[in-house]
Amino acid sequence: MATTWTSNYAGKPSEIMKPVILAAPSLREGLVNVHEGTRYELNIPILTVDEDIVQAYGCDFTDAGTSATVERVITPTRLMTNMKICKAIFFSTWLEDQTGSGSYIDAQIPNEWDTAFQEQAGAQISKVMELNLWQGNLNTGTYVSAYTRFNGLLTVLDGLAGTIKANISAITAANVLAQFRLAQAGMTDPMIGNYDFEYFINTKTAQFYRQAVSNDYNGFEYGNTPELRIDGYKINVATGIPDNFIVIAKRDDLHFGTNLVSDETNLQIVDTSQTLGDQNVRINAVYSGGTTVTNESQIVLSGVNIES
Repeated sequence: MATTWTSNYAGKPSEIMKPVILAAPSLREGLVNVHEGTRYELNIPILTVDEDIVQAYGCDFTDAGTSATVERVITPTRLMTNMKICKAIFFSTWLEDQTGSGSYIDAQIPNEWDTAFQEQAGAQISKVMELNLWQGNLNTGTYVSAYTRFNGLLTVLDGLAGTIKANISAITAANVLAQFRLAQAGMTDPMIGNYDFEYFINTKTAQFYRQAVSNDYNGFEYGNTPELRIDGYKINVATGIPDNFIVIAKRDDLHFGTNLVSDETNLQIVDTSQTLGDQNVRINAVYSGGTTVTNESQIVLSGVNIES
């Protein structure tokens, strides 16, 4: 009897693709806002109100004060993963585990494709989503990103006139504290001393920071502890940020949109042995991603030669 895949599969996004997408480290750690129901586009309204809304008391209703509403839009880019896998590569392990003898006779491949997909292909999708989330299509200063699936947060920030930009030098363990404070110097008055604002850096910069603090203070407080801080501000490690970039922002102002609630995001596993006479399984995953920011006038983007 021919060895066959136990079943073809067409899965809902919540079953496989949702944990794959949300496994991107910055999404998993809650460093940005995730809008899971963004099918085509999402409008994010921003209301600003000035202090002149406060007026002297009176019996009549008198409209006073200045307010404005603008919108930012997330338009997710549709993405897909297509793979063709020969079933024979699984025989030596799956069939031996199933039959105890390694025999191919009357054997079927167990329903373990979902685990294999999440562990292997899923890990790569999560990695690429993380990198595009921050640096997709980034081309500024001395850096050109190799990731171009959709515009990342740094790309959006770089393109907005209101973003606070600060030039820093290439970061090393010897100068990392100075570069942090160059970025911090760009903070406006509402940001100073407001610890809802946080730093966002990559893994290498975080390690430079640990080394610098450990050297200066013999490992006291921040050098050897999981949570990093500088001058009271929390430091977040986002693996998708390129080297030599520092962002200071509120998490509430960093947005990622994807569609995890409709059938447009899906995963299909098709055994083509019965239709094409081969020993292949085809995997097709469809998903999406896009970013935007709000209140960029209170976000600092720091990098090498990014400010002209």
